[in-house]
Amino acid sequence: MRQHLLLLLFASIALAAPTVAQSRTISDFESSAFYKKETLVSKDPPYDLRTGGKNNSYSFKDTENTNSSIGVELTTKGQDIVEVGIHWNGQSTLRPAKLSPKKIEQLKTLAAFWGTHSQANAIVDYAKSQQSKHYSGGSNQAPRKSLGPISIYCGTTGETLWVGWVALAASPPALTQSTSGNAKKPSPVVVGTLADTVLELRGKALSTRQVGRDGNGLLVEWEYPDATYLMGRQVQDGIEAYRVIKIKPRK
Repeated sequence: MRQHLLLLLFASIALAAPTVAQSRTISDFESSAFYKKETLVSKDPPYDLRTGGKNNSYSFKDTENTNSSIGVELTTKGQDIVEVGIHWNGQSTLRPAKLSPKKIEQLKTLAAFWGTHSQANAIVDYAKSQQSKHYSGGSNQAPRKSLGPISIYCGTTGETLWVGWVALAASPPALTQSTSGNAKKPSPVVVGTLADTVLELRGKALSTRQVGRDGNGLLVEWEYPDATYLMGRQVQDGIEAYRVIKIKPRK
């Protein structure tokens, strides 16, 4: 039961169409310095997320807590990893895991794998500042902080310390010939339409840009020839995902 709860900590955030400076795949992770240095305990089969994409879960030996293991959660869309999470378990809910020199090194190595070398220290500094913050509902309750091209979150739930980050830059996939022909035509996009559905209906946006954030997370505008869609994280029918929250027609 506890393992299932931990998996859910990182599996509930849907992304519009994020990308990092250099894309990373599961194959890249399994040949990375982090993967080679740590001792793999188990690897769960990938499973589909209700919010889109797949969850890929790994457990590694925790030499600082022999009664537990280190968890790494990778969310993929297509072949690309779009979200990274790592968690450690402490001794009890009264003694949750804390960052140690060993954990800091693991966090830096994971950050370097994902192409955020220059921000590894900033990731660690933010994790240090947030590691004592407790969120009974998991990572969804934690605030997000923008660090260059990523948005990071950190905190504890029960005995578990977790750190995760997602990409801020939204860059929809390249158009196929069929979607390109439909991109300039009106579409049945309404407030509440999933971001993935917008991509299917409209294809690639003319431009995308981050315009701020609200209580649920980042706000991103997708501009099309006839309208600009404001995307935000919303809960609908029990599913949290990026959706259209406002439509601004273009003249």
